[in-house]
Amino acid sequence: MLAGLANAQSDTVVKEVVVRGTKRLSEAVVRTYMKTKPGLTYTKAQLDEDRLAIEQSLGIVSKVSITPVLLGDGGWQIVVDIEEFADIKEISIEGAGALKVEEILKLPIFQDRLQLGKPFNRQDVRPVGLAINDLYIKRGLGGAVEAVGMVPSSPGTVVISIRERKFGNIEVYGETNTRPRVFQNLILARPGDPFNSELLLQDWRRLQNTQWFESVEFPEIIPTQDESTADIRFKVKQQRTGIFNIGVTLDPQNQLAGTISINEQNLNGTGQAVGINFIQGTLGAGASASLDYTNPFIDSKNTTLRASVYDRVLFRFQNTLAGGGIGIGNGNQYFERRTGFNFGLSRPFRQGGFRDLYSLGFNVRAERINTTSNITDPNDPNLGNGLALIQQNGEVGVFGFTGILNNRDVDLDPSRGAFVRLDVETGYSIINADTTSFPDGPTGRNNFSRVSFDYRNYFSKDRRRLKKEDPNPIVWAFRLRGGTVLGDVPFFEQFFAGGNDSIRGYNEDRFWGTNLLFGSLEYRLPTDRYTDNALTTVLFIDYGAAWGGYPAVGNFTQRDVFRPSLGYGFGVRVRTPLGPIRLDFGYAGDGGNRLHFGIGPSF
Repeated sequence: MLAGLANAQSDTVVKEVVVRGTKRLSEAVVRTYMKTKPGLTYTKAQLDEDRLAIEQSLGIVSKVSITPVLLGDGGWQIVVDIEEFADIKEISIEGAGALKVEEILKLPIFQDRLQLGKPFNRQDVRPVGLAINDLYIKRGLGGAVEAVGMVPSSPGTVVISIRERKFGNIEVYGETNTRPRVFQNLILARPGDPFNSELLLQDWRRLQNTQWFESVEFPEIIPTQDESTADIRFKVKQQRTGIFNIGVTLDPQNQLAGTISINEQNLNGTGQAVGINFIQGTLGAGASASLDYTNPFIDSKNTTLRASVYDRVLFRFQNTLAGGGIGIGNGNQYFERRTGFNFGLSRPFRQGGFRDLYSLGFNVRAERINTTSNITDPNDPNLGNGLALIQQNGEVGVFGFTGILNNRDVDLDPSRGAFVRLDVETGYSIINADTTSFPDGPTGRNNFSRVSFDYRNYFSKDRRRLKKEDPNPIVWAFRLRGGTVLGDVPFFEQFFAGGNDSIRGYNEDRFWGTNLLFGSLEYRLPTDRYTDNALTTVLFIDYGAAWGGYPAVGNFTQRDVFRPSLGYGFGVRVRTPLGPIRLDFGYAGDGGNRLHFGIGPSF
């Protein structure tokens, strides 16, 4: 009957608006959001709009009831009953797994919104949800806030419901002979685990770094029908991993040498690597031979075993390819024959759910070293006191620990990320007194310790090229390497600098000493940024020195204190299945120059 009477008199006047139930809100504030006011015509449609306006504009209001009361004089009294949300006593987060609850609650948004001790406010729901969603995106995780609200049965408890996406099926497609078990070791994402794009990036990087594949496409993410999972598809294209070679090459003296090598990087699809290498030189140094073995999966933790047995010649002080400037002596060579073995184990360990960013390992090396000086002209004034001054034979054993941090995007040709290596070693030497020509050098048994580091960082505003429309990145690459030796160390266990891998423009191993510090900066520019062009041009600067330790030999004067030398120049890199081939033309600060050749990245 009241409804019928209200409709019949809908054009009558509102006499009074009464607001009840407010605690923190004032009645005046509530009335400001109402268009129904005393003296205006009453309509039910306007009351419905007023109720929505109060609920939407005053977030701490949980419920609004508006009741029209017909007065005796035909006017209307409007009664507005307000229920406010309770104070927040607890915030509960449901559905979070990839992110810790404590991490979510530390977001700055919780300092301004949804604070304990203050009433729940409906206007805080959207900002809080967006902040949590952004955190998932920044961490590369799949997750979104579904609801934020007060629990009716437990006033004071706010529940934030999150739905996280998980990995579905994970598959590898393509031409490959690699065994499924090996892929399980390389791809750490597992069905049912929380979705994590950073983990997928690590898995993609791990596949790239094997160098078993001609191409590894970035994993395709395939949403499922219920959107709670995503299937992952890695597409690879196998390349030849075994190489058998018989031929002629240049040895470190830039002379022709015969070579026979058999190398397999993915033996029978197991990921094991075996290499047999034989080189016969032409200038009397004799043959070099080595047998190398690597197994990166000796257990479920991806522990890597590396072992080598060898009898090889190491040349020092050589011009890499060609150039002018000083040398140790015209027509003279110094080389070391090293016969021994090397054995090491390393294991990646988890940090924040990822592997391969950090690893620890140890290494054992034992060698017999025989040094040889071929003096073709003992009257050459460039020789000073003669190359025989650096003859030193004996045995050496080294045991050391290695720690590595590596978050480069791809190890072989990085564009972003850093690499840090720290080596701590202790060793002994037994030098035969009747074979050494260093009067002040160590003879008999002596101990030494060595600490060294290698820091590399790569910068690019462009990410690595994953799609055809992506440009090949322009990269700034920086390296800083250093170390020191304590104790009585043989000549051949010092630090060496100069040449292809350190200060370019100088002879190989031009500087030596018990201390080392040098830095390198490279600017790497792809010749074509939008194709799979394999050619990159490089500008470089090298600066540093090795000092202390053994005295000068011939024209190779040495330094007792740190006095750095400068090398600079330009070069090219050609990408091949064996790795980048490098050709660098370096100018030395003393006026000389060298053309350097190498396989593999400079750093």
